[in-house]
Amino acid sequence: MTKIRPWIFRVLVAATAGVFAYAWMQWWWSAYVQELQTYVWIQPWGLFGNVGEMQVLIQDAYMPGWFPYLMWTVFAVLMAGFLLILITSFSKKGINLFGKFKISMPTFFTTVTGVALVVVMAISLYMMITNMKEFYNTPLQGSMFVNFGEAYHSNVITTLHPAYYMAWSAGPVLLVLAVIRRFIVGKNQEQ
Repeated sequence: MTKIRPWIFRVLVAATAGVFAYAWMQWWWSAYVQELQTYVWIQPWGLFGNVGEMQVLIQDAYMPGWFPYLMWTVFAVLMAGFLLILITSFSKKGINLFGKFKISMPTFFTTVTGVALVVVMAISLYMMITNMKEFYNTPLQGSMFVNFGEAYHSNVITTLHPAYYMAWSAGPVLLVLAVIRRFIVGKNQEQ
C-alpha cells in the first residue's frame, strides 16, 4: 500500500494537468449575435469571430499581436510546473523556507503552480471583462441588445463556457493537493 500512495498523488496531479490542458484548447466565453446567427468567442490566447461584413465592428476588441505568444508562453510555463511536480514527486528532498520551515519539493512546486494558476485565471477574467467593454459593453453572462450601426441591430447572448470553470478549478485543486499531499503519500514518503 505504501508504494501505491505516491502514485495516487501523481495521478491526481496528471489528471489536473490534463483537465487544464483540455480546457486551454476550448472556448472560454462566447457571444451569440442572433441577427447574424454567428458567434464571437474568446479562447485563452485571443478573441475570434466570423461576423462577415461586420468584422470591422469588433476590431477594437481584439488582443494585441503579441498576446497569443505571451499566453502560449504562460501555458508552457504552467505545464512545466505540472511536470516539475511529477518529477520531484520521486524525490524525498525538502526545501528550507525561512530557515526553520522545511517543505517537500513536490509540495513546494504544487503550491507555486497552484498559486500561478489562480493568478493567471484571475488575469484572464480581467482581460475578458476588459475586452467585453470594447465589444459594446457586453456583460460577462447574459443578454443585451446591441446597435452595431444604422442597419444592424441584434440581441447578443453571452456566456462563460464550462472550459473556463475547468481551467479555473485547476489552481484550487493543486492548492488542496499541496495541503493534503502528506496524507495521500504517507508520512514515510514525506520529507
